[in-house]
Formats: sequence, C-alpha cells, structure tokens
Amino acid sequence: MKTTFTLILVACALLAGCKSTTTPLTQEEEKLVGKYYFSETKDLEKMVEGMSATFLMEGYTEYNSDRTCENEGTVKIVMVSKNIKEVIINVQYQFSSEGNWKIENGELMEVANPESFRFELSKSDAKSEAAKKAVKVLERASGMIASLIKDSMMKSENAKIIELTDTKLVMEQDGQQYTATKVK
Repeated sequence: MKTTFTLILVACALLAGCKSTTTPLTQEEEKLVGKYYFSETKDLEKMVEGMSATFLMEGYTEYNSDRTCENEGTVKIVMVSKNIKEVIINVQYQFSSEGNWKIENGELMEVANPESFRFELSKSDAKSEAAKKAVKVLERASGMIASLIKDSMMKSENAKIIELTDTKLVMEQDGQQYTATKVK
C-alpha cells in the first residue's frame, strides 16, 4: 500500500513539473477566437473580351482556442455578355480547408493543411446551349481552378491586423484591406 501511495505521489510530482507544449493565448489571440463571416467581390472586366465577369467569395473562418482554424464557403462566378446583356455563366463552387493560426508582431498568420482543402462545383443555372457548353468547360477546368485557389490559400502569408474588436476583424494584405464580421 505504501509503495502504491509513493508511486502516485511521484507521478503527481512529475505531472506537476511538466509544462504544456502549447503557449497560452495572448489577450489579442483570445479576442480573435471565434467565427467570422467574410465576403469579397471582384469585377474581372479585362479577363474576356466582350464579357463582364464578377467573382464573389463568401464564407466563414473559425479561429479555435487551440490555434486551429477552419474555412468554408462558396465562390460564385457570373459572366455576362456585354453585347446581348445575357448571363452566360453562373456557377457556384464550395470550398473548405483547415489549418493553424497565430498572431505575431501584430500580424495574423494562417497556415493551411493542404490535405484538408476541398473545392468542387456545386451548382450552375445554365439555360442556353452556349451557357451549358461554357459550364462543361468550367467543369473540366475545375481541377485547374481548384489548384490555383488551393495554391493561393496554402501560402502562409501574414496579414497585418488593422483593427480587432469584439465584433470585427480588419486586416491588410498586399495593400488591400479586408473586413470580417464576428458572428460567434
């Protein structure tokens, strides 16, 4: 009995002396923890002659207290013929990824796990034959589009935190500001 009690005391002493390999969250990191909604719209006028194109990405990023993060959302592409003012392509893709994050020197750094990245065509409302053919081309090119988006998302680039409040996160990257609204 005395031996068992001594072993328990030694085990407790060893456990008490062990330090966690995870550094505690800073005040700024604690404020970041939560789920954020983001959206970004880009007009791609110069992409195709005689067409206007709009790219809309929206979704959610959740920053967890264990410094993991999850992204999910949609990418919509709408192309309109300038000559006949007809929607040629209206497609939507779903995406998701997981990774890790940290804040260092006022910058947010996310590192995505490449194996977690998912990107697939989820819907299209092509009606005309030309639109259906264009969607088929996009379906065949989905792998290439996914690869480009994956490469972009997999880069571990820092974003300067401009403002972090209980309701929003404003960041700047490559001279562009992005705002995400905290929803949880």
